[in-house]
Amino acid sequence: MVWEGKRQVTGSGLVGLGDGVTAKEAALTFEGIKGSPDATVRFELRDGRPECIEINVRAKPAGRGIRSADIRMFNVDELTLDVFTELGTVGVRDEHVIVATGRSVREARSERRGTVSRAELEKVARIYREYLNDKHGPTAAVRAAGGYTERTAARRVKQAEEAGLLPKTTPGKRRGGGD
Repeated sequence: MVWEGKRQVTGSGLVGLGDGVTAKEAALTFEGIKGSPDATVRFELRDGRPECIEINVRAKPAGRGIRSADIRMFNVDELTLDVFTELGTVGVRDEHVIVATGRSVREARSERRGTVSRAELEKVARIYREYLNDKHGPTAAVRAAGGYTERTAARRVKQAEEAGLLPKTTPGKRRGGGD
């Protein structure tokens, strides 16, 4: 990534990751020069998998506005790998350790998330049915109860349907009954 200005990586909470170590949480800041915007990117390990959780690009009060080119510079996957590898190798001079840490970060990043258990899908179906007539909708109840994002809640409802725990529905209509 090419960003005009100062770049700084910070992290906290070292944890083991495969054959290496890295930070549990990380931040990457870019301080733009010549009126270029500033940016902050936050990361964390979630279930042992390095993830980008936030990108914030902000124009300076007296600087130029944000351009598409500024946003296109963010290759989230590469940034995530680079930041966690960099933090896992701070102060390390042994090339084998550096390579092992980089490999561990790449492997952890490429792993699929765990599958959803039948018990979790049964809970989703139960909550969905319980809040079928709720004014906010049953998927909103699933979202709140599970601490999911809107997208994940909808996906869990669909997975419960595919598992036979909720009846099939037509778009725009709520599922009913189902045991």
